[in-house]
Amino acid sequence: MRVLDYGCAAGGFSHILHSAYSVPPENFWGIDQSQRMISAARKTYRASHFGTQLSEVQKKDLKFVLVFSFGVLHMTLDWEKILRALYDLSLKYVIFDLRVVDDGPTIEDISRSFQTLGHVKNGNEQGAPLNVPYIVLNRSDLNDRLNGIVGKDDVILRYGYRHPVSETVTSPYKEVDMEAFCLIKRGI
Repeated sequence: MRVLDYGCAAGGFSHILHSAYSVPPENFWGIDQSQRMISAARKTYRASHFGTQLSEVQKKDLKFVLVFSFGVLHMTLDWEKILRALYDLSLKYVIFDLRVVDDGPTIEDISRSFQTLGHVKNGNEQGAPLNVPYIVLNRSDLNDRLNGIVGKDDVILRYGYRHPVSETVTSPYKEVDMEAFCLIKRGI
């Protein structure tokens, strides 16, 4: 089974999938925008594959039984484009999370909804904080957009819970549904 982790950080899921599910390390592919994280992943998990751009994987014409992305898409303005690419790379499962509301509009504007990330090194804040988008999707809008990505025979499973946004988030929304999705391709 080949696995793709989009937003892999330092690659820890390579070890988890190998120890818990016997996924060979060479069948794990991780993508993260942070070159520092990718360098750490390459040092620790030498048999696995890591890079900073999804296009690196797309050029190899690989397919994956499992594709997942946690804690990333809601901080990315082009989340829908990325999700479509992850779906296209998948043979069977795409698992990811988003921030969802039932009442109120979708917000994909970093000037209205963002999360402030600090740079931490050895437990101490270093450097200037960074504001990233904090995407919040109206459930109806999200359903329409997901239906535009998945095939007609595919299954969309979801699990979520309502939770206050982090103290590091500036947004009109004070609570959102932290929702995880599993897209199961069946029309293959």
